[in-house]
Amino acid sequence: MSAQYVYVASSWRNPVQADVCAALTEAGIEHYDFKNPPGGTGFSWKEVKTEVESIEHWCQHCGQPISFNSFVGMGFWEPDIDHASYKQTWRHKASGYTGCSIGLHLFAEPGPKPKGSDWEQVDEYLRMVQHPRAIEGYESDLAAMQRADTFVMVLPCGKSAHLELGYAWGAGKRTAILLEDPVEPELMYRGVDLMTANLADLMIWLQA
Repeated sequence: MSAQYVYVASSWRNPVQADVCAALTEAGIEHYDFKNPPGGTGFSWKEVKTEVESIEHWCQHCGQPISFNSFVGMGFWEPDIDHASYKQTWRHKASGYTGCSIGLHLFAEPGPKPKGSDWEQVDEYLRMVQHPRAIEGYESDLAAMQRADTFVMVLPCGKSAHLELGYAWGAGKRTAILLEDPVEPELMYRGVDLMTANLADLMIWLQA
């Protein structure tokens, strides 16, 4: 039986999620896009944080926040530093220096957001998850999960998407995983109905 309503589980940072939703729309298959839920906008933890620090870039070597700025422009000052060193370049926000550490000869350079950079203290998380906006986002996702007859998890993704897929598997719904290539092996993925790295194959399965 072809899919009637598909829940697409993935990560906010996964660009392939948008491709899957676009393919479902083109095929005329109803689906839930958590980034663009019906009647609203997708929930983000930034909406409920006590204080949001603007960090746009992270160093690919040490994982610390960096900024493209001058030493003085970042609010630092040392009288014995040559003015030529004040030029704009990638610098660590905490120190203003370009070097990751003395003697390593590694310098600030943009890279992917490091694992753990989104973590919060337990008290802050418990406050955030009870925020009315968080409850609204949860209820929107849950209602779509209950309605869906088919779940597609798009890798790479995090804990929420895996929990959503586990719910679907336990509820006896059709399940599929769109793999990334290369993929990190996971034994329990064996329990889903389809694993593929090919979007075209996924669409054929959804319409079968």
